[in-house]
Amino acid sequence: MTTRWTGGHYSLYRALLGGYLVVHFAMLLPFAAEVFATGGTVAHGRLSPLFGVLPNPLMLADGPWAVTAWVALGALCGAALAVGWSDRVAALLVVLILGWLFQRNPLIANPSLPLLGWLLVLHLFAPPHPYGSLAGAIHGTQPSWRLPAHLFLAVWVILALSYSHSGWTKLASPSWVEGHTIRLVLENPLARDHFLREWALSTPPIVLQLLTWLVLWLELLFAPLALVQRLRPWVWLSMLLAQCGFLLFLNFADLTFPMLLVHLLTFDPAWLSKYEQRAPATVLFDGHCAFCHATVRIAIHEDAEQRLCFAPLSGETAASLSDTAMPFDGDDSIVVVDQAGRRETKSRAVAAVLERLGGLWLPLAWLLRLLPRGLADYGYDLLGRWRYLLAGRIESAACRVVAGSAHRLLP
Repeated sequence: MTTRWTGGHYSLYRALLGGYLVVHFAMLLPFAAEVFATGGTVAHGRLSPLFGVLPNPLMLADGPWAVTAWVALGALCGAALAVGWSDRVAALLVVLILGWLFQRNPLIANPSLPLLGWLLVLHLFAPPHPYGSLAGAIHGTQPSWRLPAHLFLAVWVILALSYSHSGWTKLASPSWVEGHTIRLVLENPLARDHFLREWALSTPPIVLQLLTWLVLWLELLFAPLALVQRLRPWVWLSMLLAQCGFLLFLNFADLTFPMLLVHLLTFDPAWLSKYEQRAPATVLFDGHCAFCHATVRIAIHEDAEQRLCFAPLSGETAASLSDTAMPFDGDDSIVVVDQAGRRETKSRAVAAVLERLGGLWLPLAWLLRLLPRGLADYGYDLLGRWRYLLAGRIESAACRVVAGSAHRLLP
């Protein structure tokens, strides 16, 4: 299993998880009293079949203000998780709050709730202060931060067993076995009313029937197929597309989004490694631009294979790499020079950096390469004109040393 999940990759996932929790609790807030308080859906805590199973403050005080306060605290914890400040405490509190709310009213159950709990518990064991977290910005980060392989494996086990168990339970459902489920979902009031839904319903019945059976068998066989290394990315992608389909056609994002988060966390950067640019290169940047210095620090933390070195355009390294036929243009603000002397500038230089970072940065590089050069460079120039306004100007061209990376910062 991989250890190539960098701090930036993990912070993206953590921010999405925290953002989802903020939205989840914020949307629940207006209905908290109705769903969880005394006199609500479950009129008294003692009526819950889970009463007394675990200690629960809602069994002692479940008035409207009490339950509203707990839901509001859940939203605040989601925000703390999103920015990466006291995020372990926040994750633990969210696990407890979700458990207490479920114990108070088991009618809120949905298949994503256990997965969400597992993701939060897993976060408790992730190394602290990844790059991209507020705590990391305050206390410092290490470019060597990686998601431990055993945690990555644990998420894969959860995903595989969840899918195969879901497929096994679907075998007891006549609508799945007979191939009618997807059509029934599209005809459900929760289905999103758009032209794609109408188009799907207009296809021959056999199409949706075969699609239903395909999803059923992919779920059922997910765990054994995921054991085969060559098949793992393909079964992962197949079920990711299925989840995106559910999100597109079904107005129940609260069910689908946690599954998408699990898929994100089980993405293996090694799957795309053959598309990475492996040749080492030197990145020349505007040494007086604070924004450029910040992007250099991002690249240092995300460059798992240490393919990049960095030097200011006004420094000795840039002078040695320049030539009279093609001198560096100070307005470029970024130039990438590989070992063969080939240079790329502006948007193409950004793409060259992203291709060497690999992982989730690769799709961004592909997008930049697909854009017309003129359009991509126009966007780059637009950002370049604002770079000093965004972060200011610094006098020293030397980049602030990131712990353990001084050898990659050239004069």
